[in-house]
Amino acid sequence: MIIITMMLPYIVSFTIVDSVNIGGYANGVAFGNNYVWACENSSDFIFKIDPDNMQIVSSFYYSGGLDGLAHDGEYLWIGYWPDYIHKIDTTGNMVGSWPSPGADYSYGMAFDGQYLWHSDKDLNMIYKLDYNDPTNIIESFAVSWVPRDLGWGRNNLWAIANANYVYELDPTNMNIINSWSTGRPYSSGIALGGGYLWFGTNSNTGWVYKVEGVIGIEEVSTPIAGLRFEILRVYPNPFRDRVDIRWQTPSNIKFDLKVCDATGKLVKEFNSLSNNQIS
Repeated sequence: MIIITMMLPYIVSFTIVDSVNIGGYANGVAFGNNYVWACENSSDFIFKIDPDNMQIVSSFYYSGGLDGLAHDGEYLWIGYWPDYIHKIDTTGNMVGSWPSPGADYSYGMAFDGQYLWHSDKDLNMIYKLDYNDPTNIIESFAVSWVPRDLGWGRNNLWAIANANYVYELDPTNMNIINSWSTGRPYSSGIALGGGYLWFGTNSNTGWVYKVEGVIGIEEVSTPIAGLRFEILRVYPNPFRDRVDIRWQTPSNIKFDLKVCDATGKLVKEFNSLSNNQIS
């Protein structure tokens, strides 16, 4: 029996619950290996932050134009101004360097588990890139707003837009699914992870903020060798009274599914499921 636990929030909000100051320009924020990572453009430092208490655990120097930031589970990816993408380890050693596809103002970085996503701030472009060769453009999208850093969560792309909005985007066409005002005029970095949204500010403010009420706790499943289980749809998410959940798995597999609120409290349990949809 497979147990699938889905942690979904009821409340749709944008509430800053904690923060830490790292300097003047927190242009890039990432979440990986249970830590928040943030790059500070004026001092050329990258910070490792404990997400629970928002205390800086460590930092290292990496010279250059540090804009967007992503974590792929092992390495950090930097939108390196003006026109490069850098891959580095978490102590500051360069692993790879590639020219950015826009070659104008390299900025946002995100990793979706398979592909890299990158934004060019001045061209208003978002690129889906080959992880192994970021010069290989899989898709490109022109947007009507200024994209800064990027993040990935809920199977969607997220972006800091026009310096003071967070957009949740359909990654197939860049349509805006949800938007929130950050309440800060110079927002820059963005990441999702650990049940929170994280964003940074620049222009001599340099804070990294922890936000609840936007993403809740993401869906997780128990992996079993040889079994393909995929969540196809959770809509709307977050939800209030009703949600539609669809999945894909071999027809002879049965599993239990639990729906919990953002605090982990059990809301509903479904037993011995085998079809591919509940509402």
